[in-house]
Amino acid sequence: MRVRINQIDHILVQPGPLDNSSLPRVPVIRIYGASSVGQKTCLNVHQVYPYVFVEYNGKINPESVNRYIAKLSHSLNHAIAISMRRNPHSPGSQFIRAVLLVKGVHFYGFHTGYSPFLKILFADPTFVNRTVTILQSGTVMQTRFRVYESHLTYILQFMCDFGLYGCGWIDLGEVWRRGDEEDEFSETESAFKPSPYFRQSRMPLEIDVAAHQILNRHLLSAREIHQKLEIPAPALPPEPLVISVRELWEDERRRRVENGLPPSPSIPVDPSEKSRGAGGGWVAEARWWEEIRQRIEREKGKEVKLKEQGWERWVMTTFESIEALWESEWKTWRPKKLDATPRDGDEMANGAEAESGVDHVEENPFGDATGYVSWKNQPTIGHEEVDVDETWLSSQEMTQLVEREEAEWGGAREDNMAYGSDEGERSQDEGGLPNAAEEGPPPGLQHAEQVNRSHGEVIVTSDPNFSPLSQGNSSPRKIPDGPRPLKRRKRNHEARSQEVSQPTWIPSPLDSTQLSSGLTSSARPTSQVVIHFSQFRRDYAMSNSFAYAVPPPSKSELVSTVDDFGVPSKVYRDPYYSRESDAPDKPREYAGLVYHLKGGSGMAVLEEWETNAPAFPECGGTATGAVCGWEYAGSPPSVREVERWLKLEAENCPRRGVNMRPRSQIEGPTQANPYGIKNTPLAHPDSAVRERRSMTILSLEMFAPSRGDFLPDSDVDEIVVVFYSFQEDGPVTTGEASPNSGIIAIENSRMDPRRMRDFPIEFVTDELELLNRTVDIISELDPDILVGWDVQAASWGYLGVRARHYGFDIGELLSRAPARQMGGGNQQWGLRTSSTFKVVGRHVLNVWRIMRSEQTLNIYTFENVALHVLRRRVPRYSPATLTAWLNSDVPSHTSRVFQYFRERTSMVLEMLEAAEVVTKTAEFARVFGVDFFSVISRGSQFKVESFMFRIAKPESFVLLSPSKQDVGKQNAAECMPLIMEPLSAFYNSPLVVLDFQSLYPSVMIAYNYCYSTCLGRIIDFKGRNKFGVADLNISPGLLETLQEHLFVAPNGILYVKPEVRKGLLGRMLTELLDTRIMVKQAMKSAKGDKLLTRLLDARQLGLKYILNVTYGYTSATYSGRMPAVEIADSIVQTGRETLEKAIRVIESTKKWGAKVVYGDTDSVFVYLRGKTKDQAFSIGHDIADTITAMNPVPIKLKFEKVYLPCVLMAKKRYVGFKYETPDDKQPVFDAKGIETVRRDGVPAQQKMTETCLKILFRSQDLSEVKDYCYSSWTKILENKVSIQDFIFAKEVKMGTYSDRVPPPPGVTVAARRMMEDQNDEPQYGERIPYVITRGEPNSRLVDRAVAPQELFDSRHKRLDGAYYISRVLIPPLERIFNLVGADVRAWYDEMPKTIRAEEPDPIILSPKKPKPDINLPNRFKIDDHFRSSQCIVCGGLTSAGVCDECRATPQPTIAALLARVRKAEKNLKASHDVCVSCTGGGPAEPILCESLDCSWLFERKKAEDKAESLVLIHELIEEMEAAQEEP
Repeated sequence: MRVRINQIDHILVQPGPLDNSSLPRVPVIRIYGASSVGQKTCLNVHQVYPYVFVEYNGKINPESVNRYIAKLSHSLNHAIAISMRRNPHSPGSQFIRAVLLVKGVHFYGFHTGYSPFLKILFADPTFVNRTVTILQSGTVMQTRFRVYESHLTYILQFMCDFGLYGCGWIDLGEVWRRGDEEDEFSETESAFKPSPYFRQSRMPLEIDVAAHQILNRHLLSAREIHQKLEIPAPALPPEPLVISVRELWEDERRRRVENGLPPSPSIPVDPSEKSRGAGGGWVAEARWWEEIRQRIEREKGKEVKLKEQGWERWVMTTFESIEALWESEWKTWRPKKLDATPRDGDEMANGAEAESGVDHVEENPFGDATGYVSWKNQPTIGHEEVDVDETWLSSQEMTQLVEREEAEWGGAREDNMAYGSDEGERSQDEGGLPNAAEEGPPPGLQHAEQVNRSHGEVIVTSDPNFSPLSQGNSSPRKIPDGPRPLKRRKRNHEARSQEVSQPTWIPSPLDSTQLSSGLTSSARPTSQVVIHFSQFRRDYAMSNSFAYAVPPPSKSELVSTVDDFGVPSKVYRDPYYSRESDAPDKPREYAGLVYHLKGGSGMAVLEEWETNAPAFPECGGTATGAVCGWEYAGSPPSVREVERWLKLEAENCPRRGVNMRPRSQIEGPTQANPYGIKNTPLAHPDSAVRERRSMTILSLEMFAPSRGDFLPDSDVDEIVVVFYSFQEDGPVTTGEASPNSGIIAIENSRMDPRRMRDFPIEFVTDELELLNRTVDIISELDPDILVGWDVQAASWGYLGVRARHYGFDIGELLSRAPARQMGGGNQQWGLRTSSTFKVVGRHVLNVWRIMRSEQTLNIYTFENVALHVLRRRVPRYSPATLTAWLNSDVPSHTSRVFQYFRERTSMVLEMLEAAEVVTKTAEFARVFGVDFFSVISRGSQFKVESFMFRIAKPESFVLLSPSKQDVGKQNAAECMPLIMEPLSAFYNSPLVVLDFQSLYPSVMIAYNYCYSTCLGRIIDFKGRNKFGVADLNISPGLLETLQEHLFVAPNGILYVKPEVRKGLLGRMLTELLDTRIMVKQAMKSAKGDKLLTRLLDARQLGLKYILNVTYGYTSATYSGRMPAVEIADSIVQTGRETLEKAIRVIESTKKWGAKVVYGDTDSVFVYLRGKTKDQAFSIGHDIADTITAMNPVPIKLKFEKVYLPCVLMAKKRYVGFKYETPDDKQPVFDAKGIETVRRDGVPAQQKMTETCLKILFRSQDLSEVKDYCYSSWTKILENKVSIQDFIFAKEVKMGTYSDRVPPPPGVTVAARRMMEDQNDEPQYGERIPYVITRGEPNSRLVDRAVAPQELFDSRHKRLDGAYYISRVLIPPLERIFNLVGADVRAWYDEMPKTIRAEEPDPIILSPKKPKPDINLPNRFKIDDHFRSSQCIVCGGLTSAGVCDECRATPQPTIAALLARVRKAEKNLKASHDVCVSCTGGGPAEPILCESLDCSWLFERKKAEDKAESLVLIHELIEEMEAAQEEP
């Protein structure tokens, strides 16, 4: 019997026969999912209890242990009862299931040998955190206990202990079936025993199982490798240690066998692995080794001889203690014989144990304390022996402490939610084992350098296993100079000015084809004279013969020697003005640099000729043996050839005529396509069949008519229609509609079945019946996942509120099983991250929230997400429009409402399918080992712990759970990653980007950094070996034993080498790296199978995620669950010194001619002045191979890309044209951290910034950039731009803003919405769109922020063009072009501007306009008080609309007016037709779509505004026609 773990929770029940307990209530874990018998199943797991560990420091003899356990158990029950204001003597005040003596190995620091622990098992998981707080407070037994493994949740403990993972299978032995109804599948009736428990769930099959019948536990085996110190350490198994990762390998082997391939996947091997350097050689390493020698000398004579621990063989390990409370017949553990060798962890059969006679020969003296004998037989003690501080427990301080701890525990999911990131995390780039390195390091870099700072000496040795401790008094070889730490020096401003703005131009011979710029000419002589000088040697043997003395160098020789003479291989052009008039008259100084920008393209811009060069000898005055001559070069092209060339150039270049009408949009290719879609579409084959799903999904939307323009109010407005769409777990063909879609509606005259024949509608009589019918359908379809676009405010949340109006909880009716009784709880986390609508046994997904984390968009409306995810435009209608259509007498209007919501319901499922939310989440759950919903709701620390515990449990490691106070008391971090201040400039030569591949994970593997390998500080901190949240006590003599097997971290922390103990973190990361490489290799072989590729891609992304956040787990401070700042400092400082060492080598190697201009944590930017693109690739790969060979496996410097050209602006802000391979012909525009990729600006800002950068990169012509800016600014000032390009959209988090300062503009707009309609409250984190309009002088920005809909609905509001230009568009351009010496703000100040920026349409202010519109009081603008004095046709002066001159020629005037009418009507019809194709309305019906995400909305509004003025033109035409007909 197998059950898939789709959903998992727990409940408290009265104990039964399977619980083996006499407590009032015991926990039962419930698992929901498909089963191997073909029915959905609810599995109840018994005899699994939550637990924590505390260290036992008392006497280890049976009597002392038993008495201590009994006293602790009673004291804890007593203390918990008092803290909850309960009677401690009541039979119901039993909170502790058992306290057992176990043995384990401390994980927090290097420890060997077992230590005694007490395992405290709880009867109720909700009391674990309260008990931990009490234990840490010192109110029980006058002891402040240090608690272990309390930060693991009950469910995760269960899954780790039994080798289970989310969306995987749980294999069962003997099961019991619940229910008194007849068996629905008689063929399996004999497989189940009748359960003694009553049926609780609504699942087709409900079964019970005891913990000892879970077969997955048998796949785990104990690894007793830390009970004593062995060098070398025992070998580890070759297979992956984590079951879920092991199954990934088994899946790949199975797939390869099916395809006829060898079962073992081929993993690329790094050829340089055996020739790698040993690493190390830190700046202060010699000083640390000297301190270690002194410490060893001090500890001599203080060694403590470890005594044989006789109690260990009688006590279970923490891994074996899972079975301590099972019935005797199911226990497999037995005490070891004295001469027995340690077991390898394999379970022995009961018969074999009985034959050994161990349990019959000797009785376990610790039987009561270990659970070997039934725990019910422990001795009882009187209440007078309860040791509890009742005064403190009942005090207000204790109550507040418990409430605060419980609130923090309950909010841990908020602190670690998947939408954000844990404090201290630092993501690294994707990891993988290094590829082949072509050549090793230079011979001088193969030595480990030991620097003795006190004597200024460098000790050099070629021994890779060098340790200064083994050198004794031998005198090392000295060298005068060694690598120095990278230091910053102040640079002379004049020198930098010359370097940046005054590059040295080296004259070099240019090809004639480059000089002619495409001009072709014949071989006729020309007036251009070329002088050739050659030195001849006269041969006196023959009177008329000469021979060359020195032959001229060949082209290859010249190219190969340019570096020797400092000549650049290629001369790149600096930014310039193509028009001389644009160039500034004076040099400009910015940031200490002086820029001399020249204008024009003639000879005047060339550098001055160097007159100190040797002059050519004159003809006739040559020295003896020298001969000179004259030779004619080619002639200039003829006039005809020049005309032909100009004509050809004109055809190739785009026209830029002065009279061309500018477009009414901001030009710029910000997006990679004309539709504004940001992400790459997923390639869906037409006949693709999905793999069989493991979970079913139901999407639901509802419609409630609103009152007026308000949104529906769930307290007042009743639901009239419910729409649902169900996606089964069988194969689903792409593009097909779901067959299980339906509509439930309340019957009335407007929704008569005869009017709605195209929809499968099920009619009910009232809202209550509609809700009941919805519950029935959910129960029939039994989906695993319930989804909706906005679960909180609409969809399921609205249903829940309406159900409470009738006095029942619809969430309880939709649940698969009864919910456990809980308090009100804090709903804040649900409101901010998912939803407060919960259904037991089913996942509820708020698709809007999920899309916010899956997609990177400016705004997350349904319409915008549908466009980017599904490539589909959908309309948006207001609630008032939908209500009017529903109540309309026209059947097509009512049908449109039904079609609108039915499409939304099915599109929600399509979004989940296109974004692969369920597939990726299920694979992540499998890889991480957590349940499905925890992938979405929990943070990275929770997932790292899942991996760590699965490796640590079989090895009996016990992990520390520090309190918040302990975490706060640890030392501050002392080390920082290397983030260089970039040399901000425009780089026209190649810039090579090199990146250490997964630097922090690689460092942890290479140097064996881990909790379990750390020996603490070399020098004590204030007399203590403080390590993280605890003190690490190392026994004297241990350092001397391990002195040949130590790693010294650059921050002075000691770690043992892998031959002593391979760190758990290193093993985990190695396993993940190897598995990820295997998965990526499988992806390459599965390129033809799109579905398999997606599945494998989801797996490798999950593995990458864990690799990148493991360092963050050690460095987390405020939210840290088991931090160790010393380990985090070791990782950071090792990475820093590794990067510094690489920078020193790069800049000191002359053959590369490289300069490092920026470095950030794990990457370096190397500038290669004067190199070609091909040379940059060659040098880049050479640098990567050299640095890689210097470092131990798996640290690898990887060549990433070449920027040509590039702009470095600031830390983490740069942009350039990217080339990834030498064969790339067209570069890719790549930007990091600037406005083109940020979402806090407006689209116009993104377009202008990217367009200006592309002009700069392609032509370096600042005049062209200036022209583009002038054009764009003019359109803005003349109001000839689309509002859509100027919409801000920023997150709003209502309730988090201070009242002392004005709120952000988006908050103001949202507050106005709420004042108009209290139900129109934005969701937490919703991005609110707004624009900035013109206002009164000195008015606040928040007062000028309005919603876009309000702007284009009002004739009197206009965009504040001056604000957008000066405050939004110019600043990002300034930050870029200041680096080349251009003053963008001066361009705007000097730009000619019209006095009246707004050119109104003469028709709007025509005298023929109706009088009431002119004479209305309280006009918004002064223009409204004046009539137009401009002729509509010719623009002449008139006060009658059309001047007398035009009236004198009525025929052409009327034709001109009709042409204007035709053009406006044509534009209106074109935009109308586009909208009709999307909305599905009639050709003559008005378009009521209000989707701000559609550019056609703004085009249609503009066309409609112009069409309104056509009435005036028609009146003028009729007037002129009537005047013409008069005699």
